[in-house]
Amino acid sequence: MHRHTFAITMASAALLVMGCTAEVINPEEQQRSEDSIAAGEAPLSFVNSKGLRFVRRGPAKNADSLAAGPKVRGASRRDAAPRVPVAERMTREQLAEALRPVTAINGYEYILDGPAYQIADAVIAARGKELRSPPGSGKAAPPGVDLTPGTLQSQAIIGTDDRDRMRDNTSGAAAATVLITDSKWNTDPSNAAKCTGTVIGPTTILTAAHCLVSGGAMVWGFKWSPGVDSQDSNPFPYQASYFYPDPSGVAPMGGCYEPAVPSGYLTAADEWEELDFDYGVMEIMPACGYQPGNQVGWLGIGVFSDSFIEQASGYLNGYPSITPFGYPNTWPQIWGEHGPLEAAGDLVEYDIDTTSGQSGAGVYRFDSASNRYIVAIHSRPYTNWLGTTWNMGRRITTDVHNFIIWNSSL
Repeated sequence: MHRHTFAITMASAALLVMGCTAEVINPEEQQRSEDSIAAGEAPLSFVNSKGLRFVRRGPAKNADSLAAGPKVRGASRRDAAPRVPVAERMTREQLAEALRPVTAINGYEYILDGPAYQIADAVIAARGKELRSPPGSGKAAPPGVDLTPGTLQSQAIIGTDDRDRMRDNTSGAAAATVLITDSKWNTDPSNAAKCTGTVIGPTTILTAAHCLVSGGAMVWGFKWSPGVDSQDSNPFPYQASYFYPDPSGVAPMGGCYEPAVPSGYLTAADEWEELDFDYGVMEIMPACGYQPGNQVGWLGIGVFSDSFIEQASGYLNGYPSITPFGYPNTWPQIWGEHGPLEAAGDLVEYDIDTTSGQSGAGVYRFDSASNRYIVAIHSRPYTNWLGTTWNMGRRITTDVHNFIIWNSSL
């Protein structure tokens, strides 16, 4: 499957066509940008690893300064049928503005220097097509890791709480399940940021936009780690190198990533517009020299038909802040459940149980070859006019898929 990629190499320049004009990006400029950011600087503009130029527009929020974790507006009383998908109801110009990526680097917020016409054109060209970015395999668990096997069945959120505790956190999808938090994770956990991400490539983590934004501004400096289990002798099994704040491995990794969310999320007028753009990526910076996906493996992402999504159970793993009744609060620890999925326009709906902390988790299912593909990103619950509550995620559609591709190493 051909995927739209736009890589810059040190051997040649590349043409950047973003906004109204075209300019040639010098690879040396890209390297200078990378070196400047790695040194902790906040330049007025920089060129990322895909050759996209970003301009600084103001300060970002620091993850450690937030009073509590990311906030999301609960959606309610959707009495009408699902809206026409974003990629079909927006014009090229509207898509180019809404999909304009916003990022945060070294304490400052940056935005693409013009409308994202390349992304919009890729979305329009892909209408009606199935798109796939395939999964990948990791390595064996590191030496000395607590390999507690199996799951423990839980009980009583929608009806009864049927989530399972995933103690086999260094295998399968659990190993690729990423904790996203801040420095308060250990000293003040009740007020710590709590979200989930999923590794979808060697250096790419997928999550929800509301996990990377607070009060209309990007947040910088989250800590993250895959396969975390607070009950293991080593809670953070996939230790990397110098950029861990604690080389003994008793704390999650800090920073070392470039986040990206669509501008449409930051300009949303209500919770339904937020849902249209509630997705984002965390791309590990090249200077860090770390490729978590090559250690833990990664899940694929795909644009699939309604029938593919609905014909088999979906799975959702994450780091809930509230564990099922009768179980002690063991955050951070992976819990998950599976159940039927229902395609609803740009959304996927399900009664899989979740609580805060599981936002951003990939909702995945298996294809006929037993490969795991994410079909949605868990966002929030909603309540209809009858008072019935469901959970829902932003479906991987052509606009989501192409935004991810253009803002990651995939």
